[in-house]
Order: sequence, then structure tokens, then C-alpha cells
Amino acid sequence: ASAPDPATVTQVFIRGLPFKSRPMDIVEIFEKHAGTVTRIEGMFFDGRASGRAWVTFEEASFAIKALELDQTEMDGRRVEVYPPYSRPARQALRLVTEGQGT
Repeated sequence: ASAPDPATVTQVFIRGLPFKSRPMDIVEIFEKHAGTVTRIEGMFFDGRASGRAWVTFEEASFAIKALELDQTEMDGRRVEVYPPYSRPARQALRLVTEGQGT
């Protein structure tokens, strides 16, 4: 299967989040640099921080801009930002759906 057209994708996958980060921390950084965030999923698994998140934006152009935040520092950690169809995103989703989460 080929990757979707980036112009239609409104989501990014983030990993390497500081465990103490909260959804509002993500909203603050990504809305400042990319655009309106409409949803954040996957930050917690079994009540604990996962270090990951799937962030959905109001428009695909915002998600494209969000990819530019790859390697941005948050609380001393460099976060990685990927398209949702990338290998790291697919691997993390498989862990979550298989119930392993970490």
C-alpha cells in the first residue's frame, strides 16, 4: 500500500515526549508553530505516560508544518515527529493495539 497524499493527512506521531508532559504542553508548542490541534491520543497507557502521542490538526497544512518540529526540545528531551503512516508510528500503533503499550 502506498502512503497517503501528505496534503490530506491531518495527523502526526510524536515520540520521545518527557513523561511529565501533559496534553496542554503539546497543544502549546504545536499550536504556536503549526496550527490548531483538535485531538491528542495515546499519551497514556494503563494510566502511565507513554512518551508518545498522535496529534490531529484542524488542517493538513498544519500537520505538514508540525513535521518541521522534529528534534524540537521539550523539557530537555528531543522529540521526534513523524507522519502517521511512517514506520515508527505503525510500530507504536501495533504495540498499543496488541496491548503492550510500552
